[in-house]
Amino acid sequence: MTSEVVAEDGGFVNPAGRDQLLRTDPAVFGEFPGALGITTTELGDRHGCFELTVRPEFRSHFGIQHGGVVAALIDHSLGSVLLPHVEPGTWPATLEFKMNFLAPVREGVVRATATILARRRSVAVVRIDVENAGRAVAAAQGTVSFQSARGSSHSGVGGPGATP
Repeated sequence: MTSEVVAEDGGFVNPAGRDQLLRTDPAVFGEFPGALGITTTELGDRHGCFELTVRPEFRSHFGIQHGGVVAALIDHSLGSVLLPHVEPGTWPATLEFKMNFLAPVREGVVRATATILARRRSVAVVRIDVENAGRAVAAAQGTVSFQSARGSSHSGVGGPGATP
């Protein structure tokens, strides 16, 4: 018997992996989010909050944070908010997202709040709102497909091979 329970929306909730998610564990996420300094600050049933602090090497020659860093935060948030809802042995793969930049970021903490809008057996739609210093700086919506981890070293959150 595994630690998952089937949620009302048909998704899988995996409470065994929640600690790994809150620690932004490289065993789950790989090294990229850590290199950017992305942290998980909150993870609820249908939402999550993810942050990074602007660093000098993230700024363009205009003194604003490079848009690619915001896009990476959005992509990370898009998949990570779904991790408690996937079966061990699967992972959420971003199919697409559409992003709008609303204001430049120069310093401080950038916070992405991801909300699951719809979750089906094989796909989900997530909205991500990004803010900095109390103002909206980007908005995105994306679609994720749930993929089997067969043939890869990733075995899902809380699944075989996952670290405690």
